[in-house]
Amino acid sequence: MTVRERTEGFKSILEKNQIYNFSYDLAFKNPDPKDIENVIKSNLDCDGIFCDSDYIAILAIQALKKAGKRIPEDVQVIGFDDIELAEILEPKLTTISQDRKLIGAYAVNSLMRLINKQELTQFHQKIDVKLIERETTK
Repeated sequence: MTVRERTEGFKSILEKNQIYNFSYDLAFKNPDPKDIENVIKSNLDCDGIFCDSDYIAILAIQALKKAGKRIPEDVQVIGFDDIELAEILEPKLTTISQDRKLIGAYAVNSLMRLINKQELTQFHQKIDVKLIERETTK
């Protein structure tokens, strides 16, 4: 549900601004690097890639470099999660950050309500996110 909402939010902004997009769904938890490489090879004319996770973005950057593309000059890449590796990569990954402490607090609160046999007031929480601009975008 969360990944689908990330994609829907991204697409809604593109559509609102009349920006064409091509979307490709892949395994979120264990994406196949060859699958990502094949999709990128088939779409070398793209100028930007939004990935549902930083891990997928890292695989996309590797595939782009292998295809001879420069990041961000030829293709801009944005990830999601702001994992520690995002700041170490070369180039450093532009990403969307979530408040992990808040996510943890919501999870613990929900778990405690379930343990105490109380009804959950909300099953799904939306939290604000923040764009962390680094070197994979202009």
